[in-house]
Amino acid sequence: MNPNINHRQEALLHEIFDRVHERFPMLQRTGEIETSPDDPRHFWIFASGTMTAEQESDALDLAGEIEAEILDQYGYRLSLMLLTDILEEEVFA
Repeated sequence: MNPNINHRQEALLHEIFDRVHERFPMLQRTGEIETSPDDPRHFWIFASGTMTAEQESDALDLAGEIEAEILDQYGYRLSLMLLTDILEEEVFA
């Protein structure tokens, strides 16, 4: 656990991942919780997976909505950071 994070922040980060993972099961948690290099009060949780560009966009939108709820309710800056491999989509002529 990051020494600068409290238990509630850690639980909320796991909630962000769990809620996004429920809709995008191809995502897996990677690594530890990290602190933003720009703001020591902004914590990141990482996930990786292979998905289409549209799925990545949808996952980021969902994470952003959850992150905004948490910021509004608790005042915590928490983010899910995606490290994805984008699937090439077939283009039909």
